[in-house]
Amino acid sequence: MESKKIIETLVRIANNQQKIIHKLAQALPPDALPTSGTTYTPDAGAPPAAAPPPTSIKPVDTTKNDARVIINSLPPAIKNHLVDLQVHDGQVKVKWKSPVSDAVFNTVTKTVQNLQQQNALPGKNYKVTEAS
Repeated sequence: MESKKIIETLVRIANNQQKIIHKLAQALPPDALPTSGTTYTPDAGAPPAAAPPPTSIKPVDTTKNDARVIINSLPPAIKNHLVDLQVHDGQVKVKWKSPVSDAVFNTVTKTVQNLQQQNALPGKNYKVTEAS
């Protein structure tokens, strides 16, 4: 019975890995994927050694990148109404210079939705809200 639980756990892990690989593949630009397969040749020898990794790696701040992508995609007329736009954990918080119409707010929401459909934003479900 214990081996059955172990196998179920391994299957669940494999499924999760497949989902992650699929999401990563969707995030890559089309020209980054190989167009032909590779084959193993036993007489080919070892591949050349890769360069050592950099000694200091800086984390990428995706929240600033997400906000920048959204702002760059907005029409200039909408940008003129903005004071600030921040993205945190799937929340797009928008601060306006003065109260805006529903049409302006809906334009920001529609822009975020379009960017998600185009995979320009990571796979989160973004919700646009007004910041106080």
